[in-house]
Amino acid sequence: MNSKATIILSAAAVVFSLMALAPRAARAADVDEKIARIMERIKERTPEILKHKEPGLIGETAGAHVETVKPTSNEDVKKLIEAENADREKLLKLLAEKHGTDPQETRQNFAFFRFKQAKDNHYLKGLKGNWLTKKEWVEQAEGGGAGPFDK
Repeated sequence: MNSKATIILSAAAVVFSLMALAPRAARAADVDEKIARIMERIKERTPEILKHKEPGLIGETAGAHVETVKPTSNEDVKKLIEAENADREKLLKLLAEKHGTDPQETRQNFAFFRFKQAKDNHYLKGLKGNWLTKKEWVEQAEGGGAGPFDK
């Protein structure tokens, strides 16, 4: 094969490779855009969530959700929790897809991050279903007891 034909074939191979990658790049950009929109909604809800965490009405769970610590009839709080958890589910799915990680591992990492961010008086629900403040979880773990992620 002469050098002109080799150059043409090489150029064609590069073009076809780029054409194959274009949908993947577009999909990645779409995922990033969806993640950004969800994160913005979560950020917008954060002050309201914190307002209910401070008195112990809402807490974080080891399943990466927010829940009421005690039953409530407050419909606004229920809607807030529902919206937050729906967005978290979408976010966790997209993050696992984007990073090629196991969805359960992504969920656990997200929950661990939220637990670390919690203030000492915020309630955290462990894998066994028990609610304790962050301070109580730390004291329990330091005393040799189970932590929130222990089964």
